[in-house]
Amino acid sequence: MTDLDIAIDYPNRLYAPGDSITGSVHGWDPWTNQGFLEISLQGRSKSYIQPGGGVVNKSRSLLTYQTTRLEASDYVGSTITPFSLTVPLSVETNPSNSAKNINEGRSYWRHSWPDDPAFECSDVHPLPPSINMPRRASRGDPAVAWGTIKFKVTATVFMGDGDQTSKMKSYPEMVRITGPYVTVEDLEANMDVMQLSKGLLGIDQNPTKRKSFSSRIKSAFKSTQRIWLAPTVKVPIYAVIGEKVEISIQMELSGITPGFEFPLVSLHRVTVRLCDSLGVRGKQTPLGGTHELLLPGAASATKSWTPRHQFTPAGDGKSYSDAPCKVTFEIPRGCVPTFKTYNLFMRWNFLVEMVFRSLDQEKVTEVRCNIDLVPRLRGITVDEDLEGEDFLDLEVPSANLTVPGHSGESDFLGGIGDMMQGFSS
Repeated sequence: MTDLDIAIDYPNRLYAPGDSITGSVHGWDPWTNQGFLEISLQGRSKSYIQPGGGVVNKSRSLLTYQTTRLEASDYVGSTITPFSLTVPLSVETNPSNSAKNINEGRSYWRHSWPDDPAFECSDVHPLPPSINMPRRASRGDPAVAWGTIKFKVTATVFMGDGDQTSKMKSYPEMVRITGPYVTVEDLEANMDVMQLSKGLLGIDQNPTKRKSFSSRIKSAFKSTQRIWLAPTVKVPIYAVIGEKVEISIQMELSGITPGFEFPLVSLHRVTVRLCDSLGVRGKQTPLGGTHELLLPGAASATKSWTPRHQFTPAGDGKSYSDAPCKVTFEIPRGCVPTFKTYNLFMRWNFLVEMVFRSLDQEKVTEVRCNIDLVPRLRGITVDEDLEGEDFLDLEVPSANLTVPGHSGESDFLGGIGDMMQGFSS
């Protein structure tokens, strides 16, 4: 019998939950080898935690084990066997039993995960996307951690009966999957839902021009009236990867000193950074327990504007009358969608830095806004390339953007090479 080999029809495609993965198996001769052929789609989530340079603790969770069985009697006379597998919408409903079909000697311990709202514990949650997260250090903890979510397609020929059954497996073919699954109805219903995040800005009524040391000493003993303003940033709760997001900035009142006239405030500069945070958890000791880490990442994209937008006090003395300042930010295509599963999660946020000028003062304030990134869906987003050979945009997110302290390669795109190196248990 010749070696089994799998050919995926669209090996470069980024598959979505609900898609069909089609291909063919070469090297199976149903005429001379009675038995059956099983095609499987397997997905696993692995987390690695290395506390303080010690031993690496590795934890695994089975995400999916989809199979289709092809009988020899249906393919007699052909050495090329077509197949089709459907990417599931959610993870396995009974991962412990499915794991035994893959390798009885492996300890898949999904049942050991304790309840934690940051992670998933239910076996009915949406299927997470492919990801290869390189090592990251945790702030305030000497540990480092990393994680992967990988999916592979494998062919296995079963011959014989009972104890005499023999198996022959092909080399696995890796496939990339985006997710989690979002319905068209859910996305359309929430695209216009916005969330507000407020900062704090203090402006002195009579700022002292500190030209000498003595003037600084004198000002330290003077009481200065200050008005407190609340720069308010409005962003959508959802953003589609690869599309543009409108960020709105308005000035509101936070606290007022009596007799203080509202000043004219100019928004001189706006800088928006899109940042991710990876959550990792794994076994802490052989006796049980878990070790959880939150690993902030560098900015995936940064963009600045100089709008010189002015906020003018309203006549009622209770607000600012001008329309909000609006900027548009494009979400890089290489971003991984927001997700959470048994031992990994990915979150996103905008860090909005604003430089204000008023009464001869320049003040800087930052506002952090959470945002959920969702994959591009057929039928409602502008890309029809999802139907084609290769949807993945190979331009890294920061190719045209300078991000200090970041290599310019997204965690998703940067891990593609590693993802193709194998799928060891």
